[in-house]
Amino acid sequence: MRGIAPLTLIYVCCAWIAGIYVAHQLAVSPPYLWLGMVLLALTAWLFRANRTRRFIAVLGVVILVAAMRTTAALPQPSPTSIALYNNRPVHVKGIISRVPIVEDTRMKLVVRVTELQDGATRVPVAGQVLITTPLYP
Repeated sequence: MRGIAPLTLIYVCCAWIAGIYVAHQLAVSPPYLWLGMVLLALTAWLFRANRTRRFIAVLGVVILVAAMRTTAALPQPSPTSIALYNNRPVHVKGIISRVPIVEDTRMKLVVRVTELQDGATRVPVAGQVLITTPLYP
């Protein structure tokens, strides 16, 4: 029985990291990932006599498994969640749900949002946001 090549683990780790990157950049849905994984596993089986080609196909499977794992771990906000509007300038309407945190130069407010306005449309949403304002606006 032959041993594992010294760089095998490094290649597998790099493939895993590539799978995480692919999941963040492409946002591929799980059915396509399953299809790709089955096709690459079949390819690895077909190339079972050629070690290099088989290993490349196995690395492809590792990339897709990492992409599936990353996709499954990311939260999927509901259509009425305020999280869908992260990093977008919108106007929110809500109620302060906790006592304000007063610091030296600023104040933090936790607001339970009930509605937001995105351009000309008003959308009912649910969730909380943290608003930081100057101490005396």
